[in-house]
Amino acid sequence: MPIVDEYIPDRAGRRVVADIADASRTAADGASLAGRPSPRAALGAGGLTATCLRRRAYSLTQRQRRDERGAMKGTATAAMSRYTGRHALITGGARGLGFAAAARLAAEGAAIGLLDKDASAVEAAASRLRDDGRAARAFAADVTSPAEVRRAFDEFEADTGRIDILVNMAGIYPWIEFEDLTLEAWREITAVNLDATFVATHDVLPRMKKHGYGRITTVSSGTSYLGVPEYAAYVAAKAGIIGYTRVLAREGGPHGITANTIMPGLIATEHVLGMREDIDEVFAEIVAQQFVPRRGQPDDIAAAIAYACSEEAGFLTGQVLNVGGVAAYVKPTPPPGMVTEKDPAATLFDSGINDLRCRDGAPLCRHRGRDRPARRVR
Repeated sequence: MPIVDEYIPDRAGRRVVADIADASRTAADGASLAGRPSPRAALGAGGLTATCLRRRAYSLTQRQRRDERGAMKGTATAAMSRYTGRHALITGGARGLGFAAAARLAAEGAAIGLLDKDASAVEAAASRLRDDGRAARAFAADVTSPAEVRRAFDEFEADTGRIDILVNMAGIYPWIEFEDLTLEAWREITAVNLDATFVATHDVLPRMKKHGYGRITTVSSGTSYLGVPEYAAYVAAKAGIIGYTRVLAREGGPHGITANTIMPGLIATEHVLGMREDIDEVFAEIVAQQFVPRRGQPDDIAAAIAYACSEEAGFLTGQVLNVGGVAAYVKPTPPPGMVTEKDPAATLFDSGINDLRCRDGAPLCRHRGRDRPARRVR
């Protein structure tokens, strides 16, 4: 019945029609053997039988498509509710990346607790989430104070029954030249960016151990790879987060607790956009060297956090997720005696490519089809 096949929209429909056609031929053969002419056989392959088959196949195909759409919708719904029954605390959650992460986790079903020193801002942030139908509570707390953090965590745990997720986001980053950096300023910057991470994690870890489950995600910075002027205390704190996370991953792993670091590039938060008069020029220079040539957005970081904090990421721990469009602007300082490429676009991710050698010992200089000078150690 070739005429039938011409009207079938997809492979699934063709299989359906083939089955019906085979059944029709079988019925016709059986009727002929019985000595009685089959109505289908009498009508022939190109008449009413083909029309009926096309209608039935079309109906079955449409039904299959509806089922597939329903399955896809169900999958999407499951993905958007993967945090249902989970409870997450976010430090520095009143604005910027902290609020973006809270909004993402809340949208996927998590009950949220926001901690921030700014009482009015954190309450306004929680109110925004509640207005969207999310479960959220605000806690005004100094994240460097163990007593205030413990009080907030106790209240949140009393409300929810447990704490499953901790996102350490609190941070400050004033620009101070090193010679002008006082010990008092150093301590203040490292206290918020590093000590607060210790305080929150130290309090939440035994709570997570009690339930045999936990996700701890801490936000570092791409500046920990850079020698950024006027950022000494901030860079030191953010680099410290990476080492601390790796130790925490080892100690928490046997208890079902993972620990990872998110390393953002330059992200267009409200604070970043207003912190320098030449911020547009800074973005232009960095974006031009990224593999993904656009400004990073808070939602980019929130998406990475949402994955790192999920059950699906249960085998991911002790890692640094670089979320910066593959930060091509990160350029390492070569060690003494090392001659590197003069190409201004050389990046951290290219830095090892010319160390590779062919089996005959010759340097491998070709990278993605483009010749580059070999790196040699003298």
